[in-house]
Amino acid sequence: VSGLMMMHLFGNKMVGSRMSFSFLRCAFFAMFLYCSKYSVTQDLPEVESRISYLLSQLARSKSDVEMDSLSSKIRILFLSCLNNSEIFDYPFSSLKMCTLTSPDGKFRLLNWNQPRIDGTHKYFGFVLIREKAESYSWLELVHKPDRKGWQRNKYYTHDNWPGALYYEIIPMAKRGRGDSYVLLAWDGVDNLTNKKMVDVVQIRNDRIRFGGDVFEGEEGIGKRVILEYSNGVSASLKYYPKGDYIVFDHLSPRNPAMVGIFSDYGPDGSYDALKFEKGKWKMISNIEVSRFSEDNKRTLS
Repeated sequence: VSGLMMMHLFGNKMVGSRMSFSFLRCAFFAMFLYCSKYSVTQDLPEVESRISYLLSQLARSKSDVEMDSLSSKIRILFLSCLNNSEIFDYPFSSLKMCTLTSPDGKFRLLNWNQPRIDGTHKYFGFVLIREKAESYSWLELVHKPDRKGWQRNKYYTHDNWPGALYYEIIPMAKRGRGDSYVLLAWDGVDNLTNKKMVDVVQIRNDRIRFGGDVFEGEEGIGKRVILEYSNGVSASLKYYPKGDYIVFDHLSPRNPAMVGIFSDYGPDGSYDALKFEKGKWKMISNIEVSRFSEDNKRTLS
């Protein structure tokens, strides 16, 4: 509204300085009201309760227009409490969305997805970066949908983010990369396929970058590992800390003639893994997975 007011003000001649002053004052007052709703620090339990309700409504909605409105309200509620010094450690335990904190306590992800009627998804997120014991900075992840989606060899930033839902953070400090973390993620591509992904995020000061030349496989060095498969099946991608492996289903087409058509891909009963060696996460094909389930007490389903 205020933008339209300002364009009207400077795009048309106005008669009388008193009228101009009054109009300008109204325009800036509207801008103040718009901005102020983001700057008020809210009570976290109250915000959590309201977001929980909106997420439940989002899960039940069958209308893109309604879902857009619900996600916008969730976003505004998060913006309203990002200046609360307690948010970094607040659990948000009732929220059915990503509320991950890195194991070293240095950064946090608040992240949710919005399904759309056409089978695609919109993604939203905030990254909180701890600077000192009592201070942190934050960045909003701005979803920029791309027809090609995530690319294996491309860097992305917080304001040019193809979107994903994250579910695990793996620090790389012990691997000589204290400013980097591996992220496990899911992306609901469309009505035909889903993706799971092993990515890396680098955090320096108050800036982040997705992607890093730390993954080595049959196709050479890549900035991330992407698994794409039919949305009619599920695929496993998990980290096993005891052996320090990232283990995932090997995906193949059901019909050998459908190579490269990922809507026909699914798990074939074998497993591959990534193991960190000499500065790279290196691909290992056709591994024996029984020891991972036994040693780590985690299933591969």
